[in-house]
Amino acid sequence: MKITNAVKISTSNKALCLKTLLYKSVVILACVISLFLFANIVIEPILKSQEVATVLDATRNIIKNFILMSPDGSSAEYGEIIKQSLAALSKTIANMFGEITFVVIAMFLVITFTSFLLSLGDYSIGVNVYEHMTCMRHAGFFSTLFDNFKKASAYALFRTIFVMVYYTLGISIILGITVATAKFLGIYVITIAIFLLFFINALNYALVGLVLPKMINENLTPIVAFKKSFENGAHKLIFSRLVSYFIMNVLVYVVSIISTISTFFVALLAIIPLASISYIALTFVDYYAIIKSKYYITYDQIVVPKELRTNDEHLLNKVDID
Repeated sequence: MKITNAVKISTSNKALCLKTLLYKSVVILACVISLFLFANIVIEPILKSQEVATVLDATRNIIKNFILMSPDGSSAEYGEIIKQSLAALSKTIANMFGEITFVVIAMFLVITFTSFLLSLGDYSIGVNVYEHMTCMRHAGFFSTLFDNFKKASAYALFRTIFVMVYYTLGISIILGITVATAKFLGIYVITIAIFLLFFINALNYALVGLVLPKMINENLTPIVAFKKSFENGAHKLIFSRLVSYFIMNVLVYVVSIISTISTFFVALLAIIPLASISYIALTFVDYYAIIKSKYYITYDQIVVPKELRTNDEHLLNKVDID
């Protein structure tokens, strides 16, 4: 039910979906181009090196001999050439330590700044979702971002630091588990890795998902909102919220795979903004359930907690507007 309500909320504001797609597409595209330009600083000299040319030429001759079933034994010679060239190439790469270090740092900063920009957009989405659920007001995406830029920056900074630390630790653990169990599980280790990725992503939202709703509704700083997100019994609902986000992850993954294959990636233009808004809407649905407050799903549908219902409950479940 909570996921259904979140999806309905996310699809009710088409303008927000389009602007979210525009904003996130520009940010991600700029990130990809920047990463490519920095990586090219190291990759281009390596690809143009004599060692790489020698390896490719020797490999080509080995494949040619294999196809022609040549018995002259030259493949062994080419194998030795490849071995020597790779050893020389490793020395070349070692001599580029300074350039490689620069590129790694630069790429890390690009990814961090991209995360910051995406979190800025999430704050604007959060304000729009909050106003939709509270009073059915639909403000502009970019005007909301500019009007709340100071608060959005504080949230983006908090979110970026948390995400970088959390996912670095989480992915390291997953890699460790994958390597340790690969010998026993074989190809099934891929399934375990995917399950763990879904789990750490769901746990991420379960731990800090209430920060954005509390910041917006209660006018708190990110740190204070994070601390208060475990008060008033909210910590008791972490497991149920974890399950909701896990199910959301699976749904988004399945829908993305099916629609991407069937539409040749065109469906991603709709999935990216809808998924972004749905995740945030789900955090607000959780928040309203915890504070026991009613909220709009659509103009005609309001969710009213049982604590607020009276004898005319049937009138509160649906509101008709002329």
